[in-house]
Amino acid sequence: MRSRAPWSALAVLSFVAASVRIAAQDVTVMPLDWLGPHDPGDELPAMKGFAEPKFPTELTKTTQIGWAEIESYVDEKGVLYVKEASGTLPCFAGLAEAAYANVTFDPAHRGGAPIAARLRHVLLFNPASAAPDGPDATPRLLRAKMIIDPARKVVEETLRPEPEVVWVAAHVDVSGRVTEVLAPSPRLTKLILAGMSDWQFAPARRGGAPTETALRLPVILAAPGGLEENVFVPPHILSKVAPTFPFEAARYGVGGAVLLDYVVDTNGIATEIKVRRRSHDVFASAAVSAVKKWKFAPALRDGLPVDRRARQLFTFTLDDSQMDESLRKGSESGGKGVTVKSEGDPSKLPESLRYDTAPKVWQLEHPKYPYALLAKSVRGSAQIAVVIGPDGKIATSKVVRADSPEFGYALQAAVEQFRYEPAIRNGDPTPTIVTVEEKFEIKTAGENLVVSDEERAALKLELKNPEKIAKTTELDAKPRAIHTPAPAYPRSLDEAVDGEAVVEFLVNEDGRALLPRVISASRPEFGYAAVHGVSDWRFEQPTRNGKPVTVRARVPFKFRAPEGYPNEQRVLVP
Repeated sequence: MRSRAPWSALAVLSFVAASVRIAAQDVTVMPLDWLGPHDPGDELPAMKGFAEPKFPTELTKTTQIGWAEIESYVDEKGVLYVKEASGTLPCFAGLAEAAYANVTFDPAHRGGAPIAARLRHVLLFNPASAAPDGPDATPRLLRAKMIIDPARKVVEETLRPEPEVVWVAAHVDVSGRVTEVLAPSPRLTKLILAGMSDWQFAPARRGGAPTETALRLPVILAAPGGLEENVFVPPHILSKVAPTFPFEAARYGVGGAVLLDYVVDTNGIATEIKVRRRSHDVFASAAVSAVKKWKFAPALRDGLPVDRRARQLFTFTLDDSQMDESLRKGSESGGKGVTVKSEGDPSKLPESLRYDTAPKVWQLEHPKYPYALLAKSVRGSAQIAVVIGPDGKIATSKVVRADSPEFGYALQAAVEQFRYEPAIRNGDPTPTIVTVEEKFEIKTAGENLVVSDEERAALKLELKNPEKIAKTTELDAKPRAIHTPAPAYPRSLDEAVDGEAVVEFLVNEDGRALLPRVISASRPEFGYAAVHGVSDWRFEQPTRNGKPVTVRARVPFKFRAPEGYPNEQRVLVP
């Protein structure tokens, strides 16, 4: 082990990068590979119809390496059942998905007989500075794969958590091997260094000679339990219908996204549908309604149908020229509800937050109306300043203005769940700042994206007929939790502190958690983070004397600071 820390060589990297001959950036499509040790046969599947991806136009000036990985399952007839794409940037994962859109396969073989195969397909996105010819170059990525992180555990007996991109400082020696790594925590440093043992680079060059150097690298961490650990045939979609774009969202000019988990039963029907992530309930309802109409071939174990969980992402977009360009130009998006605005003149921003291409929002969540203010029909608005990191996630946020503190905290909790395609500067993803504003208004039914019709009905019940709301001790049985994701740790906190909160809410006759409110919290940020998280909870139908009923519940939460929080690369809101 070298005594010098790997990041001390970053100055050398800057010199090398500055002296490199400008060439075209490129995409390298790696050969198909077996995904797990149980898979290898004599012959890999033959792939047809793969569309060679092109390097993203907005990243043509990038100096950073990127990559994407697709895990797929191809049966013994050559039918592609599953393809799960992950990328160091959303656009890389999207390009990988698009490249696979029309792919067909001849099956893999073992001993001359066709077999099912689990496959890994990696696409490498190398910058122009890493061109293979020329005397000077930065390191060129030749081989990479996702790293399994045992700490990213599967919860609720569902699919593994979505992969996470972590940026590390790495040292690449003259043989093209990674010898040192600095990650956000000691545990991750050890894990990632071990996981990169079979990565390979063409080393940096200076004057035609290989040289050691340091660079920043994106690593994809995945939880155990992927396709490589499955020993049966996954379910396969036979027919599907597209969800209907919600009229309420179209009226307000709002797009969105929904991620569903569901069980495909032995009859090929989607059951136990859970909304894992949604930008708003109206989109979730549309996605759920569509999946209920889909037909599947069920999963098989030892040739027999079995229940198996699956996951599906839905994106709801208006006309792209209408929504996306408005963000790039710094004008407003989101219609009369939530408004996201990037700076129209980036030169007015601090130097570290300037960009050439504005960030693009792809996951938007509406806040929960603070209960005390909703009950009194108090209207207002709030504005939040948000720093978006180069990974497209929220680095931190700050309340700029709020007619009431509660509005500010509620919007902040929602905004921290937004996801973006990051801003671009000189071809590289870069941090920047946007502002988000929300008007909290109680409108007529069907005209409000902040207060749903179900919440309106629950509020009416609570204010006019509270005696009809059951206590948990009066129920026939404690409702089984169907979907209870943990609230996110508040990114607005400037230091790593633990916290707690107690939240009360109603569970209606359909099992939805409604009208969550803070009962107590060690900090307001923890209370409103818990409220926002609870708003996505689902339960089995509560009953009293055999009849569906609305019940009042109260839950305590404890928050632990995430590993490595706050990141040393974190940019604070100016």
